[in-house]
Amino acid sequence: MTGSGRMSPTGGPTATWRPYLSVADVSIWLLVQEFFKAKSIFAPMFESYETQVLRQAEERGVDRRFLRLDAEGLSELLDFRALERLRDGSLADLKTISHELFRGATTTDKFDRYVSELYHEASILKEEHYRVSRFARGYDMSTEGQSYEDALDEVHEQFPRKVHGIHDLFERAKARLEEIIPGHRDDKVFVRSLYLFGEELLTDSYPEGLDGFYWVIYGGGPPEGYLVAGESFLASGFQEPAQACFERGVTYGEKLADFLADNADAQRALVTARRHVEDLRSKGDELKGSGSTRSPEDAPKGEEVA
Repeated sequence: MTGSGRMSPTGGPTATWRPYLSVADVSIWLLVQEFFKAKSIFAPMFESYETQVLRQAEERGVDRRFLRLDAEGLSELLDFRALERLRDGSLADLKTISHELFRGATTTDKFDRYVSELYHEASILKEEHYRVSRFARGYDMSTEGQSYEDALDEVHEQFPRKVHGIHDLFERAKARLEEIIPGHRDDKVFVRSLYLFGEELLTDSYPEGLDGFYWVIYGGGPPEGYLVAGESFLASGFQEPAQACFERGVTYGEKLADFLADNADAQRALVTARRHVEDLRSKGDELKGSGSTRSPEDAPKGEEVA
């Protein structure tokens, strides 16, 4: 529950999760949201790091393994503010949510272990960056030249190890999350939130965005995913988003008719979605002008959509 008590049509809290929320608010959707937010923060950092290292190595005519930069050059390889945002924002939230969902007295899921390692590795990388960008300036080169060189040596070793380690951990965590998610395919908060916010959230991780993620969850892919979301909205009287879901699934099915021809789950979903579309359009004609339909914005303050 948010501070105001207002619930969204997803049936979950409207605000971004923060630690003051109760355990009951910690859902699989919030786990997915914070994971992909963290991944989207790190992805451009990783790409920028790789681009700069390869360019610097090429300009100096050396293998990247033997590239050596001064303190300023090293510090420019990573964005310190982005590192802070990653470690202290999404990764911190993700770690807390993951602990609540998976951690028991003696066991936990390996996804939770990956998340803990991500937080730990990002913390080390952040401190190494701070060391080279801040501490290096305080060395007296006339008396502490060797200490300065030793510090640079350590950062040269830590940066590639930590940056690539974090990248690999994100990929392993993503693979494990893809194994977990299908078990929540019918969770109300998850399926509604995924439809409403998934496109923007998932674009960096899946070339087809939400459609690509639906293939992870449902055997029938997007046609089945949009049907499940639509029927969830419809069950609570939200006809506008329900109809939009059904129509989007049907449109996807029409565009990839040949590809989906042998997919029984997708075909069943498309038959049901078309029937829903026809029913809703018929009801819409009957109720046109009456204002009787509900949209997501119609949920009264304090109402949890069941």
